[in-house]
Amino acid sequence: MLGWDKRLTYYYVRKLAHIGWIHRETRTIGSPYQVMQPGLRFLASYEKHASSRVYVRLEHCGFKYPVLQEPRIEIHWKKVVELRNWRQFIGSCCGLTIQRNPNHLVIYADVLEGENPFELLLLARDECDHLATYLESKFQMRLGRAEPLGNAEWAVWDPVAEQLTRINAKIDTALARLDRSWHRGEIDWKDPRAAYEYLTMPRRLARIEAALAELMPELRERAKLGKDADMRKYL
Repeated sequence: MLGWDKRLTYYYVRKLAHIGWIHRETRTIGSPYQVMQPGLRFLASYEKHASSRVYVRLEHCGFKYPVLQEPRIEIHWKKVVELRNWRQFIGSCCGLTIQRNPNHLVIYADVLEGENPFELLLLARDECDHLATYLESKFQMRLGRAEPLGNAEWAVWDPVAEQLTRINAKIDTALARLDRSWHRGEIDWKDPRAAYEYLTMPRRLARIEAALAELMPELRERAKLGKDADMRKYL
């Protein structure tokens, strides 16, 4: 029904069950899930504001931490990728993906959704910093100050992108990319400032229209009196 990959759907079902938003009474095939009270509160809040708010989704946001002291306790990685001259170790902890490169530990934040691109970036940074602190304590290692990877994307659904991506599934530019990665047309902004400008554009236009509406009577009066002849062609 969602058009998602089954593994992606199962991932979110597990997360919702883990935080107590849904619950399944029996563990048999086809057993329905029940939405619990926290989930009902979230749905009520989302449905109340969904029609008037535009949400942005932060993806692929990661931070790299210089490894200042190697771990004293061995880390058991789930996957090892053989590259040209070095190996990359990949694992997960607390639901976040972790990569070990020769000199850095990379932590990728979870997919986050909200109204403000800058707030999402701060939340992602806090999430990664908390996990870095936990890893330092658990494996007795020391990490340096976090540095953003620079490949994060802020995705917003857009009606124009919805139509364009039906013809061409992916359109890439220096500022953003139009695609259907979530089975709907979205603009994936590569800069939070551009995403913020896009999200606030309707409100800014509304303020401009309101200001012009207040000025129009005075401008018309000035034009009638001949005080501002150049404005007549616009009124």
